[in-house]
Amino acid sequence: MVTLWLWWRTGRPVAGDLAVRLRVLARDFRPIAESISYPAAGTTTFDQLPAGTVLADGHSLRLPRDLDTPDYLRIEVDLLDRRSGTILASQRGPVTVGPLRVTSEAWPPPGMDRAMLEVDDRLRLDAARIEAYPPEREGSGGSLALLLAWTAKSLADEAFVEVALLDRAGRSVLTVDRGLGSWHAPQFWQPGDRFVDELNLELPAGLPVGDYRLHLSVTVDGKKGEGTIGTVRR
Repeated sequence: MVTLWLWWRTGRPVAGDLAVRLRVLARDFRPIAESISYPAAGTTTFDQLPAGTVLADGHSLRLPRDLDTPDYLRIEVDLLDRRSGTILASQRGPVTVGPLRVTSEAWPPPGMDRAMLEVDDRLRLDAARIEAYPPEREGSGGSLALLLAWTAKSLADEAFVEVALLDRAGRSVLTVDRGLGSWHAPQFWQPGDRFVDELNLELPAGLPVGDYRLHLSVTVDGKKGEGTIGTVRR
């Protein structure tokens, strides 16, 4: 069960039988949970609220028991006219209120392979999982989702990660670099914090069949650690 709190401020009166619709989407944008209710746990409606009212509005969502972890979910909210079944005309579409990170109580999370990579006394990689996806359109080479389970060992100002896909000769056929901690920024790390970060790699079209190594290089406040974390078979 997840509880999401929304804070509303009313302006001019809103006509219509409006309810709050919340949807939880998986990483593939597949809806996995939904709730539709009036504000304030169903005890009031928007047209009953005087202008300038600030309302704290809690909504509970039950997630599927078979949800695969670790995962990142997307939460969307819109106002639904219950008479017509359409969203409020002044809205252009659902509003994404933020990501929801779902992890297992076990660490590393189930379904991940043990990995060991340390960056001085700042950060440790405990496990990784590689997910391969087929091409979504003609002329593309498919994609990889790389889930990385980290343990922070100290505070940090900045952290960067570079992933290289290497062929049998050790040549890089793809390199991706970006800031680390998309869901838990380094500035907020505390010693002992555990978090799962995700990297997405678009594979080049026409990549020859064979085995490729995933080489990871991580830099935290100028300190560096690197190593091979897995193999991808094409």
